[in-house]
Amino acid sequence: MRRVADQALAELGDVDILVNNAGLGWHQPPEAITAKPLGLQLNLNLRNVILLTSWLAPSLLRQRGCVVTMSSAAAYGGDVEQAVYAATKGGLNTLTQNLATAWGDRGVRVNAVAPGFVDTDIWQPLVTALGDEGYQRFRRATAAGIPLRRWASADEIATVVLFLCSDAASYLTGQTLVVDGGGAPLPSRHLPT
Repeated sequence: MRRVADQALAELGDVDILVNNAGLGWHQPPEAITAKPLGLQLNLNLRNVILLTSWLAPSLLRQRGCVVTMSSAAAYGGDVEQAVYAATKGGLNTLTQNLATAWGDRGVRVNAVAPGFVDTDIWQPLVTALGDEGYQRFRRATAAGIPLRRWASADEIATVVLFLCSDAASYLTGQTLVVDGGGAPLPSRHLPT
């Protein structure tokens, strides 16, 4: 992450917008959590976001910039087999509030976006596990539990990120905007057993 920060500063000069958009997670019962997958999720989802944001902080403060971090609707409890993922995303929500408080009087806005179900390649392992037909059943079942009756597109989430980075959101900081179509259902209810 230090190399990423140094490269960004070398190529861009100062950074005025930082979008932390990386994450990984998987379903596993809480009693089956082991050190390696725990470490992977903690490092990618939380530790690296903290470090990258910290290393770019001097530039962001000089520029009176903004930070948007990708959280997840799972941060508000998630599925019983998403304990680690949900905890890391909940940590990002708290980090968002803390940084907004710390940097607000210095002109830096810090917010997060917590998507529900989004149609991206992150679901490819589930497609592989369930097959195309099983995955389509999963999609239909989860969409039926969302008030808007569909998953979001990546562009719809990107639009929210762009809004938070724009002057239109100049009085928004310390917020986590949940973008889940009105209340996404928990995934395990729809995963085949």
